[in-house]
Amino acid sequence: MEKEYFLDKTDLELCVKFAVDMHIKTGGSVSRTTGQARGLGTMINDWVGGKALEIGVKKILEKYSSSKELVLDFSIHKKGKIENDPDIIRVKENGQERPWNIFVEVKNFGVNDRWIGLSKIQFDSIKETVGNDLKKAYLVYANIESVTEEENKLLDLLGTFFQISTKEEYSSWFDQFVKLGKIKVEVALIMTLENLQKHGKEFVKGRDLVYETEIFSESHQNVEALEPVPLGGNNIPLLPYKDTEYPKIIGPLTVHGKANMYMKQNPKSRAYFLKCDEDVSVENDVLGVYRLSKGKVYQFKFGPAGRNPQIFQDVVWIAKRRALELFGNEIEKKAEEIMALI
Repeated sequence: MEKEYFLDKTDLELCVKFAVDMHIKTGGSVSRTTGQARGLGTMINDWVGGKALEIGVKKILEKYSSSKELVLDFSIHKKGKIENDPDIIRVKENGQERPWNIFVEVKNFGVNDRWIGLSKIQFDSIKETVGNDLKKAYLVYANIESVTEEENKLLDLLGTFFQISTKEEYSSWFDQFVKLGKIKVEVALIMTLENLQKHGKEFVKGRDLVYETEIFSESHQNVEALEPVPLGGNNIPLLPYKDTEYPKIIGPLTVHGKANMYMKQNPKSRAYFLKCDEDVSVENDVLGVYRLSKGKVYQFKFGPAGRNPQIFQDVVWIAKRRALELFGNEIEKKAEEIMALI
């Protein structure tokens, strides 16, 4: 399966030049936080990683066709990327350049992301662009990784660019960055807008929060003296967890297998545990499947994620772990689809 591409010198130069041109021609976009124009360093930080991701995905997808070359958008738009334009803007085939036939959007697959998807604005914009045919829009999730075996090397594309482009007298300043040839783009999953609509949920600003998705952790808690919590209909009770009402948008968590739930009353909070008398699976349409082992105790930690779980705009999201369950093994199939249809 072809799902990775190692960035080269030309790639980095193209990304940095784009960020510099963007800064010069737009005068630096305005920070939403401070209202001040962004400096060159901020522009490079904002754009280089995203453009490198697009290049990597383009190169990976092209491995699935011997006759098509994909064209990315490296033109400068006054307000940045136009919302309803795809990342692959044209296709070269049989010596001719033509418009795209399907919409391809490249998205970052963050290591710490719990949820993936689109803002509701972008979802609706793409939907309109493809004439409501959601099968004609693909979301390609990828990340940038280091494969260096050297210890304590920092993954930073600008640092690597300086490493290969500065004069010898300054090059030692950048020795701590990962060397070129050891940085790759890897596709993590591909799904269509139809997949996102079918399996995702619309989270509404002011109503919903960012919720934890890894909700079971192995524990050494002795549950024998704790208060039992009935599993009504083999479902984990939809109680307030972390002082937050259980969200209807998540739906029931169904336990398959013999297990018992317990509650520990702490001075200011409650903790919940699940003891498995046999191998157990806990299933949820939004969060996916959790596989728990016989004889072990797990703490159940559902609730808002992090210190600031607020959602600042309406979004269409699917849990990252659920998306991997559904589409993580379909990269080759969907990459072939993209190159056949685009």
